[in-house]
Amino acid sequence: MLKFDKRNSSIELLKIAAIIMIVLSHAMPFELSSQADCPDYVMNLNNATPSIQRFVITIFRYMGQLGNAVFVVCSSWFLLDSNTASVKKVFHMIADCFIISVAWLLIVLALGYNVSLSDIVGSIMPVTFMRYWFVGCYILLYLAHPLLNIIINTIDKRKLLSVNLVLIILYCGINFLLPNTYYYTRFVGFICIYFITAYMKKYMTGFRTDKRANYIMLAVSAVCALAMVLFTNFLGMRISIFSGMLQRWNVFINPFFVMISLSMFNLAKSHDFKNKAVNYISGMSLLIYIIHNNRLLMEKIKTSFFGWVYTTYSYSAELLWVVVFGIILFAGSLAAGFVYKATLQKAVVKFCDFVYVPMKKAAGKLIDRLTK
Repeated sequence: MLKFDKRNSSIELLKIAAIIMIVLSHAMPFELSSQADCPDYVMNLNNATPSIQRFVITIFRYMGQLGNAVFVVCSSWFLLDSNTASVKKVFHMIADCFIISVAWLLIVLALGYNVSLSDIVGSIMPVTFMRYWFVGCYILLYLAHPLLNIIINTIDKRKLLSVNLVLIILYCGINFLLPNTYYYTRFVGFICIYFITAYMKKYMTGFRTDKRANYIMLAVSAVCALAMVLFTNFLGMRISIFSGMLQRWNVFINPFFVMISLSMFNLAKSHDFKNKAVNYISGMSLLIYIIHNNRLLMEKIKTSFFGWVYTTYSYSAELLWVVVFGIILFAGSLAAGFVYKATLQKAVVKFCDFVYVPMKKAAGKLIDRLTK
């Protein structure tokens, strides 16, 4: 892994922008919006709306999946140069999720909130129970990437193109239009973007270095993505069948999001500079994600905040409140990440390394017996 001061800070800035988009997409009370009896302060972002403020908030919600796509592209680019996966690194990620998730559980309990048994179990095993689905999918991709690289480097250009076309048609096409078809899961979406990035990296050098082409693809795909949401909102205010479909296209496998992510990555890569502060903050992206996107924080503390806002000030300036909460959420997560990284994380790493050694030996002995 490259040291922080050796990485291209343009790419790291792109990752910071992606985590900001993800944080902003969580900065509104939307979790209960599908329930008929949800409180008045919960924003139903599925419904078409004539409100400009509510529509902008809906776009904020879409930005989270765009940020996810950007992260998958960035991760795929660098994993394509790696032929090994470190189980120790996976241990560290799972341990960070566990410590931070349990810390939030204790904070929420200390604040007097009621917590269900399922929330307690989920907080103790957050990766297993998909409390951090992106982390879980990334771990699977990371563990699988050496095998994926063997496939990518073994087949020729024509076969890799064929694989990409099948994945794009099935998942960026058919599954995007008809969700949950062809056994789609988010992990399948990660693999799809991985193969698309691989083909671009190996065989599209001219496109990767052509700034004009990437600016055009960025502009066209961004306009198309926005137009799709605008048109859905237009239809939803006029035809009842479309009225609850405003979040219909909000998935990271959205073909326009994939194109935006690829073009943004290529443009960032074309500007190479080094900045330690930028690279350090970017290196904390995973911590920021884990800290801010805790389910108990989202369901308890965030909803209480917006309930207070709605009761005290109403939602006449709801867009402003979402931005304010987003800023607080990002700044607080960043500060907590700094503190965690400087204190608890060191002990967590030492403990993981201590546990890893005997587990590795035991696994090695088991494999030796099975392969005799």
